[in-house]
Amino acid sequence: MKLIRQSAFITSILALIIFIACKRTIGGIDRDTPPLPSGNQMISLQVATTDGSALPTYTVLVTTPDGSTNSSTSGDPEFIIDPIISGTYTIEVTTDAGGHIGQTKEIIANVPAEPSDDYVTGATFFLTTKNPAVTIDNAAGGTINVPAMGTGAGGIGSLPTTITIPPGALPGNGSTAISVTPTPSDGSTSNNGIKGVEFHFEPTPLQFTTPITIEMPLGLSQTAVNSGAEVVFQYEDGETEPVTLSSDGQMGTTQISHFSTWTVVLDMNLIITSNARSQTFSSICSEGLDESFTFSGSYGPIVSNLLQIPTQYQTVIINGTVVKEPIAYFRLSGTATAFTFGYRLETSNGNLLEQRNNIPLCSECYTTTYSSTECHDSGG
Repeated sequence: MKLIRQSAFITSILALIIFIACKRTIGGIDRDTPPLPSGNQMISLQVATTDGSALPTYTVLVTTPDGSTNSSTSGDPEFIIDPIISGTYTIEVTTDAGGHIGQTKEIIANVPAEPSDDYVTGATFFLTTKNPAVTIDNAAGGTINVPAMGTGAGGIGSLPTTITIPPGALPGNGSTAISVTPTPSDGSTSNNGIKGVEFHFEPTPLQFTTPITIEMPLGLSQTAVNSGAEVVFQYEDGETEPVTLSSDGQMGTTQISHFSTWTVVLDMNLIITSNARSQTFSSICSEGLDESFTFSGSYGPIVSNLLQIPTQYQTVIINGTVVKEPIAYFRLSGTATAFTFGYRLETSNGNLLEQRNNIPLCSECYTTTYSSTECHDSGG
């Protein structure tokens, strides 16, 4: 009887050893959590024209967080920057021919510590075709109807801007060819508030003997006017001119005495709240991941007009994938997280004008984190 108990004890020990061996190796395969394949970590620039016309060849000048610079030329709607490091990138998109006005933006990259994670951030850069010049008689003056940018969103997107040049405002004799092109906002702020649409005037510099008048659609609301909303026209060096609003907030009128780049700035509070939307996927044992996900959100009409976001970009959609190669005896999981934000647009005294949530920062702004869990069969 004692021998039987010893044999049972030894058998139990052997079974435990076999179980541990099974946990550690099967067929010579190490059962420790394996290193996952490297992920894709990049900055993705979406480049488009404001009016939907064919994309010209453009140049991207990148200043990296360590101060180094490099430039590349492309004609594709997506421009990839990789490899990347954490920090602030300054990116300028221009056209060589000079027929378009480009944009400069800063993009902050927070690269994951795990090399297996996917990470994409970026922004949309717009190229705006310069409007043709209108010839104005210096002595007689005249009117320039600046075409809409073509967004169809209201504001400058659906109505032209009218510029009135008084007789004799242009110096000298003869005539002057003047081009005025509105471009989308870069989304930044100034000491005077939220920067909206920019107006690029040519030729520059050009000084008037008497101020010229600019009547521009703003797409605000009567509520904004009643709440004391203020708008200024801000020059590159910070100089400002007041903008008089119509009673319904749709139009604004100002005067300037010189060119070149002026920006509509609203004395409002744009309160940004960051948030995230996630979705998790899991494979069965020993199989890989190959899943797709979608996140979307939309800007409201006032902010769309203010920032002059073309219609087709007012709803931002992320269509991404969760992809990893299979690893034998392991179940893979991936969590896709969209970089999104919400906002409240308020007057300076706190009246709510517009609110939205869950807008992706860009159509490629997301991260995917991966993990692996040991399993014992190929089916579960």
